[in-house]
Amino acid sequence: IEARRLAAPLAVRNRRPGDTFRPLGLKGRKTLQDFFVDAKVDRFEREVTPVIVDSAGQIVWIAGHALAEEFRVTNATRDVVILKRLPI
Repeated sequence: IEARRLAAPLAVRNRRPGDTFRPLGLKGRKTLQDFFVDAKVDRFEREVTPVIVDSAGQIVWIAGHALAEEFRVTNATRDVVILKRLPI
């Protein structure tokens, strides 16, 4: 992810009612609930999927599913942060 766009530190949490973000490649915002339904993520996985947020509360990454457009790596990117979700 684009390091300069992050407001450190990052935090890991579960989804919350009303969470919204802008999935990579999408022009508008989408609720996390709608994203999971559209991606056909089963209910159990929705509850256990980590949501990575920066200190400003912006969703950065839905672990294993989607990166937020705001943190996209571009040709102008100089520094990146690599996030990985390890199997349980």
